[in-house]
This record gives sequence, C-alpha cells and structure tokens, in this order.
Amino acid sequence: MGKSVILCVALLLSCTSFAQVKFEELSFEKVLQKAEEKGKMIFLQLESASCLECNEVAGKAFAEKKLGKFLLDAFVCIKLSPDNQDRELIERKYGIRENSFGSLFINPYGALIHFYPGSTSLWTKYEELSNIALGKAGEGNGLSEFEAMYKTGNKQFGLLEALLQKRQLLNLETDSLLAEYVSLLPADSLQSIRTLVFIIRMVPHLYGNADLKLRKDYPLFDKAWNTLPLEERIRTNTLIGYKSMQKAVKEKNEQYAIQI
Repeated sequence: MGKSVILCVALLLSCTSFAQVKFEELSFEKVLQKAEEKGKMIFLQLESASCLECNEVAGKAFAEKKLGKFLLDAFVCIKLSPDNQDRELIERKYGIRENSFGSLFINPYGALIHFYPGSTSLWTKYEELSNIALGKAGEGNGLSEFEAMYKTGNKQFGLLEALLQKRQLLNLETDSLLAEYVSLLPADSLQSIRTLVFIIRMVPHLYGNADLKLRKDYPLFDKAWNTLPLEERIRTNTLIGYKSMQKAVKEKNEQYAIQI
C-alpha cells in the first residue's frame, strides 16, 4: 500500500512538472550560462507594468501543459517583472523601449533572435513564435554584428539598411535609426525609386522627417509606391496608420491624431 502511494505521488509530480512553463528564478547572466551549458535558447518574458490584463492572458497560455513541455525541450525560460533588477539591462542591451512587454527569444550567446511585442492567451501562438525563433537561429542572425559595426561609427548606407531590416524583422524600434538614415542621404538619393521603396517598407510615421522627405517629390513617390504589389501597399498603408496613431496616443497629441 505504502509503495503504491509513493508511486502515485511520483507520477503526479512528474505530470505536474510539465503542467506549465517553468520560469527560472535566476539572474539574466546565470540564465545565459545555463543556456550555453545546455545548448538551449532563452525564452524571456517581459511583464507589463501598466497592463495587468496583458500579464494575465499570457499567464493562461503559460499554464498550458503542452506549451510547458515544448518550451522545456528547447529553451531556458525566465520572466522579468517591471521592477526586476535586470530589466534596465535587457531594455538597453536589446534596444527595447522602457516599460515595453512581450517575449524575447535569445540564443545561448546573448544575441536576440526574435521579439514579440505583445501577449496572448493562445499557447499555440507562443509555440508558433518559438518555432520562428528556432528557424531564425538555424539560419543565423547578424543583428549583433551589425549593431557592433554601427556603434563604432560605421554609417555606410548599406550597413544602415541591413541594420534597419534586421531590427524590423525582430519587431524592434526602427524610427530613430530611419531618421538618421534619411538625414544622411544625399539629395540625389531621394530621386532613386529603390531608395524610396526602401523607406516605404520601413513604415515611417506620417508627417515625420522620413515621411516628409519620402513625399517631397509626390509624383516620384507615387511612382515608387505603385511599384509595390497591391497586397503589400494595403498592408503597408495599414501599418503606417496604426503605427502613427500609436505615436499620437503615446504622446497624447490630439492634433496629430486628427491629422492621421
């Protein structure tokens, strides 16, 4: 009888260990060490300071047994609350806006592979994002190398464009870098359809410096715009409007919202 009870408890513990995502209570430095030792990636969840509901819906997904098992196999998981001592380090290291929230997928050497700036109660979404990150890690991601070259003062247009594309791919902030890129462009570059299309695809805020330069020669802008497939134009137009409205809300700028 005693052995049966012990066996049942052991089975129960083995099942509940996979009942939800297990977040390590370690510093980011220790998590990096553990990830490198085990040859796993890092799943880092940033909790929101202002949206408790966002944290709650994510918590529902992390309670799913299948997600817990999936992440345990490939990732070392860590969750950072808004007041965690590593929070500022993460925001600075990966160029994430202060008080942002979402999921970061980081390789064992500390390079950011993918970023999801949101939350959901659907555990399958986190599984999908994890698979995207694992795929990107397999292909190799040069963000850290590009960032390092940029920080040494390399402002070649090819590097800036590559860095912008990498940051956009990871859903990281691109506005300040795009503004710098546009400010460095010689006037004749803005007569190039290729350059205009590149700026369009970076989704500049409406009425910002990049947008104003983009539309300065409106017939040329219109020509560049119409080189894009209809589906891409619709998607880009929607993103520009959404992104610009987010900026208006964040800055509490009613006049800008009306312009949009």
